[in-house]
Amino acid sequence: MSECLSKKQSRRMKANCRERNRMHGLNKALDILRVRVPIIAMCNQQQKLSKIETLRLARNYINALDQMAVNDAQMPSKVEYARMLCQELSATTSNQIAASFGIPPILLRTTAATPTQHQQYRNTDDHHSNNGEKMDVLSPNSGHIMPKVIRTECQQ
Repeated sequence: MSECLSKKQSRRMKANCRERNRMHGLNKALDILRVRVPIIAMCNQQQKLSKIETLRLARNYINALDQMAVNDAQMPSKVEYARMLCQELSATTSNQIAASFGIPPILLRTTAATPTQHQQYRNTDDHHSNNGEKMDVLSPNSGHIMPKVIRTECQQ
């Protein structure tokens, strides 16, 4: 009887070890993904994104890059790009993205910002930043093209 219990305990310990190793691998992959999604490399971020927020933001980033590729690499405005990135994200993450772009978070809420507010900010932004030209840079560690305004590097 005790031999049967020890076999069960041994199998359970091995299964727990496999699951622990699997979770370590998953967490390591998500940490790498967080670095690859350039929005999240913000210096003032105290808490890392949850697993689901990381995956949603990565999906939105890929969709935004895909949309730019379909539109012959025409760069959207900061507000349009931030809106693409914030789809289905929490308010906290959306606010962090808005802060990294230097835009008011209310402009990212599709129901809160009227087209007039969006156009007014876009005109002001284009006039002050780079005379309406869209600036491209390579994102850190990924080689993807993205607007210059989201490129940030942190020392940890």
